[in-house]
Amino acid sequence: MKVVTSHNGRFYQVVSSPFLCQSNQPSGNVLIFRDMTEEEKLQRMKEDLTHMIVHDLKNPLAATMAYIETILSGAIGELLEKQEDFLKRAYNNSNFLLNMICDILDIYKIEEEGVELHIMRESLVVPITHAIHQLEGEQIAKNISVNVDFGDLPNIPFDCKMVTRVCANLLHNAYKFTPTGGDIDVRLYTDDAFHCVQIQDYGLGIPQKYRKKVFDKFAQVGNDGIKSRFSSGIGLAFCKLVIEAHHGKIWVDSGMKKGSAFTFRLPIHQEKEKVTL
Repeated sequence: MKVVTSHNGRFYQVVSSPFLCQSNQPSGNVLIFRDMTEEEKLQRMKEDLTHMIVHDLKNPLAATMAYIETILSGAIGELLEKQEDFLKRAYNNSNFLLNMICDILDIYKIEEEGVELHIMRESLVVPITHAIHQLEGEQIAKNISVNVDFGDLPNIPFDCKMVTRVCANLLHNAYKFTPTGGDIDVRLYTDDAFHCVQIQDYGLGIPQKYRKKVFDKFAQVGNDGIKSRFSSGIGLAFCKLVIEAHHGKIWVDSGMKKGSAFTFRLPIHQEKEKVTL
């Protein structure tokens, strides 16, 4: 067993192993302490620098999007069809980058302060539908069919804005790794005291050894020689924090060349609106 603990401003990794007697029965434990203070300081410096850089990127990017939006509105003159198409693509890509920046900032905030959820009773159809509309450009660009199976489930309590971002992150990954002209299945179903959302793509899939890492912050997950599947390592880490703040769970089922099914579940009842992680 490994744990990291702190004492008097220093951090230690503690490894515990059972000590066996001659009869091969446990007779105690051996503890090994490793001073991790310098590693911890370097990690925190890296995270603080990342946070500062990302925060400084947000405002100029938002300003750039505002300029593009003004041009698209026709306020400074009529656009040719090709010009409008290019500007829409630039706006959509900028919006995705802005969402990634917001995800990074929110991850740090959640880790430090917890997340305050604005809970309201709503159907999970709402955030899924919002996410599909937000990413409509990606769907059209690759001619992807989104097949939905919502059923008829009652409303449950959750933060609609946060869960919409979760759905958008999962859908973006599905679009990214679905071949042109392919299909994505989105299913909403009930499982005991939970409502579940599943987003299934039919891309390359994730090797078994990477499946536990996909929700780690800044994780770099590949396809064993194939181009990296998750380049930023941010979106899925954000999804995990948000779903767990709802007392829910998120996981992935995948097979090589069979695609990936990302599923999250939310409880039908919520007791708290703020969770410190």
